[in-house]
Amino acid sequence: MGLKLKYKALSDVGKVRKANEDCFGELISKESNGNGNLFIVCDGMGGHVGGAVASQTAVNSIKDFFRSEYYPDPLKAIEKSILFANQKVYQLSQERSDLRGMGTTCVVLLQRDNDIYIAHVGDSRIYLQSNKQIYRLTKDHSYVQSLVDMGEIVEMDGMSIDEQMENHPRSNELSRAIGIRKDVSVEVCPTPIFAKSGDTFLLCTDGLTGLVNDPTISNTLNNSIDNNKIAKELISMANNAGGKDNITVSLISITESPHRNSQFIDKSNQSNLISGTQEHYVESNSSSISNFFNKLSYYFNKKKKIFLVLFFVVFCAFASIIIIKKQKQIVKEIPEKSILEEQKEEGKEEELDNNNGPVTTITDDDRDKVEKREAKEADEKKKQKAVNDQLAVIERYEKKNPNWKTNYQKIQKKLDPKEYNKYYNKFIDECKKCKNCTDDKKKKNCKKFKDGDELLVFTKAGVLFFRRSLRNDIEKVSTKSLGVEQESLKNQQEIKDREEMDTYIKKFEDEGYTSCLFSKNKKLFNALKKWDAADYDFILKINKDRSKPAYGENFRVIMYKCVSPEPKKKRSCLNWIKTQK
Repeated sequence: MGLKLKYKALSDVGKVRKANEDCFGELISKESNGNGNLFIVCDGMGGHVGGAVASQTAVNSIKDFFRSEYYPDPLKAIEKSILFANQKVYQLSQERSDLRGMGTTCVVLLQRDNDIYIAHVGDSRIYLQSNKQIYRLTKDHSYVQSLVDMGEIVEMDGMSIDEQMENHPRSNELSRAIGIRKDVSVEVCPTPIFAKSGDTFLLCTDGLTGLVNDPTISNTLNNSIDNNKIAKELISMANNAGGKDNITVSLISITESPHRNSQFIDKSNQSNLISGTQEHYVESNSSSISNFFNKLSYYFNKKKKIFLVLFFVVFCAFASIIIIKKQKQIVKEIPEKSILEEQKEEGKEEELDNNNGPVTTITDDDRDKVEKREAKEADEKKKQKAVNDQLAVIERYEKKNPNWKTNYQKIQKKLDPKEYNKYYNKFIDECKKCKNCTDDKKKKNCKKFKDGDELLVFTKAGVLFFRRSLRNDIEKVSTKSLGVEQESLKNQQEIKDREEMDTYIKKFEDEGYTSCLFSKNKKLFNALKKWDAADYDFILKINKDRSKPAYGENFRVIMYKCVSPEPKKKRSCLNWIKTQK
């Protein structure tokens, strides 16, 4: 039985704000490239326009990140998705003066297989309702939360920690947010969460938690199993309490689960006698044996590396003991033989010397064995010397030509035997068999294995150098690794053009543009060349280098980027580019 869930999300503008700057989104496993079911809630800030753009951009960026490819490590994936969203929001705020200073909070929940993974930035929260009790799974990135962590805010005068946080004059100050700076620190729960059937996750913005306390939220979740009804009731309660901010709630209920117990880290603000972060293990009505194995599974997943190291040490110790015992048994089973019997078995005889005692004489068979062994060793030394000589030649060649990567591809048999055999067979077919041939094509191909008159195939060392054309080199070698010494003025000119092209591309990439090389994507290149704003409802900025349109025929390039202010039109722009590719 796998983990199954049901989901409902609602957002409301509240009673004070003119526009809704919150945003939520979801992505089912089929749409996320197999990464799992994804749920996001963001609370934007920076004015009516800026806040809405920031939260919408963050949600869309995270969804695009998971659509792009499959990520084997869920924890790293959710962290990188939020960092990707931060990059997009920050970049947009720098491009448009009216969006300067915009940002957003973010909470992300990813369900893959039977486990739950969470991460967040800011003061939007994730709760877990289990066995009719509510637990906070995230800790606010805010100024007042830092005061709680330092012990400066504690329960006093009948007021809880959370009540004092909400009434603090600096309660709205965040210590982290997406899009405010170029880099942001993402808090990721270090272990997967196990949720049992009947558990409910709540993702929400501070428009709810700032006006409705945790016990009230818990009671509301306990009163119904209809997520739509619960979401509406929570929003209504926040509005009745003043509705001073936008309110967004996202409910994910676990309907089926292989886990008999819930395992998670609770980050609720406790009293000053208890740490603010507690590991929780919530048991359902199950047998003691089942509970034991669930606990063992939880702690194994949490301390997996330590368990594996201990297992390896115990295994090695156990294997060593078995091997030592077997060796002792073998020694006991071997009967003791006299020296004379051993010599007879080996074909040796013992003579008595009056002065020096016993002397061992070597038979003809022994002599033949020794000679064969010595001959074999000499042959191996000779082969090794030949290999060492070729390696010395290769080393001198590479020192003489420090930038050999420009013209040659070094292929080593021990590193890539398949690639080596491929090019070695080319050498046999096109060069070795063509010593006195008149075929110009074969002679030209033969030159690919030579540096002038020097042959660059070292069969004993298993190394060869294959000359690559500059056109192929474009796709494999970066401009920085290109050599200074070139064989012809034409190559030198092409390399110079290449460097100019890289400078040109770098200039526009810093401004958010993407490059399209004619040699890499001819279809998109021609489509961009013909693009006319009058034919489309979105904006696509295009920059062409008109001073050098060809770059040696191999480097034609167009820089482009989608700049439509409306997210829908921007998606249309990106989809158009995708279809042209």
